[in-house]
Amino acid sequence: MIKYPSFLFISASDINGGASIVAYQLHNGLLARGYTSKMVVSRKFSNDDSVIEINSYSKKIIHSLVYGDINFPFSYRIGKMIELLKESFYKYLKKSRKDVFFYPASRRILNLINYKPDIIQLHDIHDDYFDISLIKKWSNHSAIFFKNCDLWLFGDWDQNKKEWVLNQTITKRSITENVKINYIHPSEWVKHKLTGIKLHPKSVERVIKDTVDLQYFYPSDRNIARKALGIDEECFLILTMAFGFKDNPHKDITTVLKAFKKVNQIKINTKLLVVGDSLHKYNEINTKNIIFFEPCFDKEKIRNIYRSANIYVHSAFIETWCLTITEARASGLPIIASNVGAIPEQIINCNYNNLKNGYVNNENGILFDPGSDKQLANYINILYDNESLCKKLGENSRKNIEDFGMEELLNSNLEYYHDVLNSSN
Repeated sequence: MIKYPSFLFISASDINGGASIVAYQLHNGLLARGYTSKMVVSRKFSNDDSVIEINSYSKKIIHSLVYGDINFPFSYRIGKMIELLKESFYKYLKKSRKDVFFYPASRRILNLINYKPDIIQLHDIHDDYFDISLIKKWSNHSAIFFKNCDLWLFGDWDQNKKEWVLNQTITKRSITENVKINYIHPSEWVKHKLTGIKLHPKSVERVIKDTVDLQYFYPSDRNIARKALGIDEECFLILTMAFGFKDNPHKDITTVLKAFKKVNQIKINTKLLVVGDSLHKYNEINTKNIIFFEPCFDKEKIRNIYRSANIYVHSAFIETWCLTITEARASGLPIIASNVGAIPEQIINCNYNNLKNGYVNNENGILFDPGSDKQLANYINILYDNESLCKKLGENSRKNIEDFGMEELLNSNLEYYHDVLNSSN
């Protein structure tokens, strides 16, 4: 039995994107408890010395062009064109049901951390930086854990159907069927979705739902937060958040914008705060009463963003688990979200009749049909008109999450790690 195993976390980033943030929180939680842990990422945003960046030059150039780090005439279009050419090349490869993962930098990972970890946990590894053949090699000396932040390892995203299609390539199937991987599912929905998939006979699965630091995210004075952000204290503020909203195929900013247009025509003092995108991507729409904040890594600012809002709105085509909804819950916000994927596991839905009558028991939000801007606008209007209903839903949001903070998440993961290590001895 290994009492104090050593760890390595691998993800696309450290503090950018829900899947990576969860990995970073676990990594830091283990360090705080005295464990040996390193985190290796494709793109580093923090100043944390325990996080190591491996260079993926093509990805870094595309990202810099698309998100404005490199800015010159037509830089965004050039970045998108290179990205499109790259995607077309990979689509061509997938017709043969094979993948190519030629990312030499990832093969230096164990040399960079200078030890062989007892546990290697993989989070977001499909961001053009990681050679998945390493999983088989590393499994000879380390226990491999894979967090199913999405269903990439088992299929492809179908943009036309707006869903994950379980259709593995030869390369991925050879890994999942022939390597003992211990899977962490962020939701019951993911576990159910993967029912029937052939895995290695000794692979183990466990559902561990993500959370946030409840000592950091909590309700506080809305007006103080708005002053800090320079937002009108008198408006009814609708918050929506996702990194790279408009270019993210899993998110649905269009429905939010259409719904807000309907609401704002009647409720003229409403404002929409969109966090995670740049204003220049929305030149084709009337952005009156819409506030845009670019991707933010300032923790105090993020906390104030949630505290400044009256409600949180989330529109998506799929979610295996949504960290921004979790942060909104911890911040005491009522939530209106698409009825897709694992979102119903985060929201106790208040049905329409109870909403109209202002009756709330333990509900903390409202689910709407994906893509229905009419429904979303209607639900926003109901909450706008009923302050006490809004308040009660927000109180329930916080109450329903208070028994599962970061310490509980860390304990659940450690229990799983030790169960796997003990069963291997």
